Amino acid sequence: MVFIYSKIRIDLFKKLAKIESPEWASWTFTTYDNPFIDPAEIDNAKEQLDEATFRCEFLAEDVTLAVNKFIYNFSREKHIKKGLQAIPHLPIILSFDFNVEPITCLVGQCDGLETARILDEYRLMNSDIEELCTRILSDYPDKMLTVTGDASGQNRTALKRDLNYYKTIKQVLRLGMGQFKLPAANPPIKNTRVLCNALLAKHKDYFFSDRVPYLITDIEETEVDEHGGLDKTKDKHQSHLLDCWRYFNYTFLKRFLDLKIYEKEIQ
Repeated sequence: MVFIYSKIRIDLFKKLAKIESPEWASWTFTTYDNPFIDPAEIDNAKEQLDEATFRCEFLAEDVTLAVNKFIYNFSREKHIKKGLQAIPHLPIILSFDFNVEPITCLVGQCDGLETARILDEYRLMNSDIEELCTRILSDYPDKMLTVTGDASGQNRTALKRDLNYYKTIKQVLRLGMGQFKLPAANPPIKNTRVLCNALLAKHKDYFFSDRVPYLITDIEETEVDEHGGLDKTKDKHQSHLLDCWRYFNYTFLKRFLDLKIYEKEIQ
């Protein structure tokens, strides 16, 4: 019987690989051992990914990613800037996640792949999208706005027939369709985990203001489950601003990881 697996963190296979018996044998192969992948592409991945992810995903090493934390490269000292303000010439990006408690939105900016800012957060309990948008409009009355977020907000049934979250946002914030950058579907969670940690480890101009305490809590405390997804069982109110941040990064900074084998390796 032969077992072939590629996810080094699966405990069952890790235990099988450590069995000392003449009836068992195990082998480890890295991505460099694959004759169909150009080694230069792997070297490129090493330059762009954080060290732990590269060692785990490409070198097949048994790497513990910070005790199952979803985000393991965040540092308050490195990434938070007190009093951080918006860059005047850049549009304001709003990234939404739609839940009843809480309904959330993250405010950020980016200038291509060169600069990224996370400025403010909205986290409303027992509220709705109209109230959330009214607050945003009050805080950012004269700003050019761009909207992204949870793809499910485009569903007709998200609110009521012929109306969804994004249509409501468009009406309340008085936006044009060109101001929306919406995905057809939400990105795979594991892909965004790799991207978010790479940005924190490698991006030279990515900062958070001190006005996003709930997002920081999500970043520092949210864990992954046994399948690599977000563990939402411990606190149903947690991780929703983290979702907003994942959507922001994947929509506007996905190409920070310009890897031909990126999708192959982290699906």
